[in-house]
Amino acid sequence: ILIRATNVARCAIAFVADNLTQAGFTFYRLEREATPPAQAAPRDRIENEFYRLRPTSTGIEIEDLRAGRRLVLHFEDDGDRGDEYNFDPVPGAATISAPAKISSCVAEDGVARKRIILVLEYAVPAALARGRAARDARVEPLEIELHATLHAGLDRIDFEARVNNRSRDHRLRVAVSTPVAASESIHDTSFGILRRSLAPAEANGIEDVYPTGPHRTFTAVESADFSVALVSRGIYEAEVRAEPAGASILLTLLRAVGWLSRSDLATRRGGAGPELETPGAQELGEHRFEFAIATAGCSLLQGGIVQRASAYTAPPRMFAAPRAIEALAGLISCDNPHVAFSTARSRPRAGSYCARVFSNSPETERAQFRFPEAMRARVVDLAGNAVKRAGMRRKRGGALELELRPFEIVTFEVTRRKQPR
Repeated sequence: ILIRATNVARCAIAFVADNLTQAGFTFYRLEREATPPAQAAPRDRIENEFYRLRPTSTGIEIEDLRAGRRLVLHFEDDGDRGDEYNFDPVPGAATISAPAKISSCVAEDGVARKRIILVLEYAVPAALARGRAARDARVEPLEIELHATLHAGLDRIDFEARVNNRSRDHRLRVAVSTPVAASESIHDTSFGILRRSLAPAEANGIEDVYPTGPHRTFTAVESADFSVALVSRGIYEAEVRAEPAGASILLTLLRAVGWLSRSDLATRRGGAGPELETPGAQELGEHRFEFAIATAGCSLLQGGIVQRASAYTAPPRMFAAPRAIEALAGLISCDNPHVAFSTARSRPRAGSYCARVFSNSPETERAQFRFPEAMRARVVDLAGNAVKRAGMRRKRGGALELELRPFEIVTFEVTRRKQPR
């Protein structure tokens, strides 16, 4: 028996997807073209039209080329004598932020994408010392391989951190130092924006009021002329720390602890659950984290940070598409940048769907929504029942113009127009 095997030719393609259709489909065709001449990559930096990135002795310096501002990204490691409920700092233990070793290289310098890789190694105490009042004198290497990527035409910096953790009883965070003098931190919620004071007025109770808080997809600081957001995928704790030169945003990557609950913490009076050992919560081994930085030379809302964060956490998907779906290239579009798309889903009736949006503005906003030409839209409530809205205007082509209250959620039911017989 003669068997012949053939390998199909494959290649990786990178291109800039300009003008993506909002909440819909954008179509591209691959065509063969002359290969552009290769360009020599600089050995110590990468840049696009928005940012320039350089390695430093502790991490990466980020220069915003439009605003003329600089940020610095580095990592911080603290001792943690807490449990799975609460962080508990080790008394007198200094934060480790300077790597014992660091190296960098420009790994990619293409037309569409540029990438620099840093390899950092930190000397981290192996665990808590006996008695849990100090960090051990023994150290283990904590290795971080940091990939920083710039895409042509995209005003965002994408990061991937690959961490090999060999130590116990510690907390690892990524920190972004900003020049913004902030008095509050800004976070997204499911349908809006939440602001938290950096100096909370509430008194300590059973637990100390600690500066970390929930993080959904972004944590940010802003001023009238410059704003910075740290965005992530699947990371849920952050802090904004006021400093003399501005504010730093810190994102918790690892909390390596060995107990479900303990009753001897300084930041909490008493236990929070069963006092059980949980060695798996020490998070030993390899981990991978994804996060990004977005900036704007204005306030967060004016800079469209909510939409830009959503574009990172829910990136577009590519697939081979039939031409039949071109009629529904855009499910819904809006002319007001303060209104964000939430979700769309099909309805039982063939060819119909629901689309949901929300305002992330604390002010009343007027917006116009457009739908495919063959479709007709109406406003419904969260249960899908039709509602009447005062002041709503139906425009030529089926567009709807309406006024949204601060942080209001609006749902549209979109169906095919009846064709004349």
